[in-house]
Amino acid sequence: MSLFGLECLASTAPVLRVLLPLGLVGLATVGWADERLRPPPRAGLSEPYRPCPKPGEACRVLPLGDSLTWGIGYDGGYRVALFERARADSKRITFTGSQQNGPVLALGEPFPRNHEGRSGWTIAQIASTIPTPAMNPLPNIVLLHAGTNDVYAHAPAAVMADELETLLDKLERAAPEALIVVAEILPLTDPALRAVADRYNQQIVRRIARRQARGEHLILVDQSNGFPTELLSDGVHPTRAGYERMANVWYSAIAPYLR
Repeated sequence: MSLFGLECLASTAPVLRVLLPLGLVGLATVGWADERLRPPPRAGLSEPYRPCPKPGEACRVLPLGDSLTWGIGYDGGYRVALFERARADSKRITFTGSQQNGPVLALGEPFPRNHEGRSGWTIAQIASTIPTPAMNPLPNIVLLHAGTNDVYAHAPAAVMADELETLLDKLERAAPEALIVVAEILPLTDPALRAVADRYNQQIVRRIARRQARGEHLILVDQSNGFPTELLSDGVHPTRAGYERMANVWYSAIAPYLR
C-alpha cells in the first residue's frame, strides 16, 4: 500500500458523486461527478465562492461525526491521509474541534490532531456540540459523516434525515460562510442495517439537493457506493486502507477550494 492508498485495485477506487454548491464559478470540476446531480451555477455571480483564507494561511477544516471521524481501528482515521494529500499538493490545511487523537507527525510535519468525532454518538448528540465546543475556532470547511449510530438504534430514515437537517441548520447559523461537505454514510456488512443506511442515504441526496437549490454552501459526497465491505475491519469501522479511501473522496471534493 502506498502512502495514500492509491495502489488499490481498480475495483476499490473511489466513485465520487458530488453535488457542488451554487456559485462555484471558475473552479476545477471534481472528478467522477454525476452530472445529473450537479445544479447549474447561479447567474450573475462575478466572484467564485472561496471559503478558505488567502494563500499562505491554513484552511481550517472541522472533521465532524462519530467514531469514523475519530478513527477507531486506525489512529487518526481518514484525517491522516487527508492531511498528507493536501501537503503533497502544497495546500495548507489544519483540523479544528475539541477532541484530539492521531499521530504526532505526518510527512515529517506536526499533524493537527483536533477533530469533533464522538464515538457512539447519534446525529442529535453530534448536533449538541454546535456551536460549542466544536466551532471554536470557526471552521472554513466542515466534513460531516453522521448517522451510523442512528442506524444501529433502528431510527427511521426520514427521522434521521430530519435530525441531519437540524444539525445543518445549526452549522449554517454558526458559520454561514463555511463550506459543509456532507457524506452519504459508509455501508455496513449486516444486510438489514445496510438497507436502513441506504434509505437514509437516499434521503440525504434529496434533501441536500433542495438546500443547494436555495444557494446554501453544501457539497454531497458519496462514501457509500463502491466502498468495499472488505475494507471494514469489524463490519462498521474501516481498515487503514478504508480510511485512506475515505480521505481520497473527501480530498477530491475539497481540493478545488484549497489555496
